[in-house]
Amino acid sequence: MTEKVWAIIDDIRTLNCELVARTARDGIQMVVDNFDKIECLCLDNDLGEVVEGYDVLCHLMYMNKVPDKVQLVTSNPVAQNKMGKLLQSQGYKTIDNRNFTLFHE
Repeated sequence: MTEKVWAIIDDIRTLNCELVARTARDGIQMVVDNFDKIECLCLDNDLGEVVEGYDVLCHLMYMNKVPDKVQLVTSNPVAQNKMGKLLQSQGYKTIDNRNFTLFHE
């Protein structure tokens, strides 16, 4: 069994994650390349570029590459709500609008 790791896409924070990407493009590639071993994806919205975390999340959903656990680490409440609604529309559950889990039936 492969050891699971935490990954983060954030232009500033690391949060003790084993995999770190600072840009949207690098983040998408990191998730695609390591999808099977990512336990949780920590995702910021404001990445310091035109493409935001919300766009990354949409792209990963289109590719069916969103891990079962996602933690929103953005300090932007509007973006957090928007990203949370997107995750919930895909079956993810949350109790705090920050930590989301996809339960398989």
